[in-house]
Amino acid sequence: ELSIFAKVVSCDDYNDGHIFIRSGATQIKASEEAMYIIIKGKVLVRVPQKDSDNYSVVRLMNQGEAFGMLALIDTADRSATCSAAGPVTAISLNKATFDHLYRSNEALAAKFQFALAKQIAKDIRQLNEYLAESIRQQSS
Repeated sequence: ELSIFAKVVSCDDYNDGHIFIRSGATQIKASEEAMYIIIKGKVLVRVPQKDSDNYSVVRLMNQGEAFGMLALIDTADRSATCSAAGPVTAISLNKATFDHLYRSNEALAAKFQFALAKQIAKDIRQLNEYLAESIRQQSS
């Protein structure tokens, strides 16, 4: 199953500052509907501050972490900006390939869905911690 997955993903190098996902982006091109897994380097995740052009750092993602999963299952505007914090090597899986894989290999699709669910759960926990800390700071 890993050999099938390896055939459908793309592995690329990205320069410092490369924007993988832009917060609020609409009208996403098909080539931008993708999820990424960091092979080497770090990716900065930022969200826009309300009524401001500034961003708050939510987290710094490391090797082995995935981002952009919602692009595979949801067409809503992007909620965060993800950019390379230094040189990054990442594999990507675009939505069209994901959809084909999902329809053609149920066993692999089920394992992939479980991995996505685990990553999304991790992301939600970290976002909850970020929100709780923001509330604590505003209260003090």
